[in-house]
Amino acid sequence: MAEVRGRYEQWAKEEMQALLADWDKQKEVMVLSSGRSPEEYQRAIDNIREFQSILSALCDALSLCGYLFLTGPMPRQMGESPVPVALL
Repeated sequence: MAEVRGRYEQWAKEEMQALLADWDKQKEVMVLSSGRSPEEYQRAIDNIREFQSILSALCDALSLCGYLFLTGPMPRQMGESPVPVALL
């Protein structure tokens, strides 16, 4: 049992190292292709709430309901796209 556990722990460690290396490559590509770093993207994501006042003013002026949905890789979450899950 300990042997199997050791193999899985080694496999998990190797997989994590490979994923982190791939993440570093993706960060380089993102910076080179856009000129922006993941930190700059995250700062823009963090500041999107400032757009709420503009959206609210438009909705009030037009008597409409407005929603802004954004999805995509989140730099703070290692490039994952968070999806809310409802527990039943």
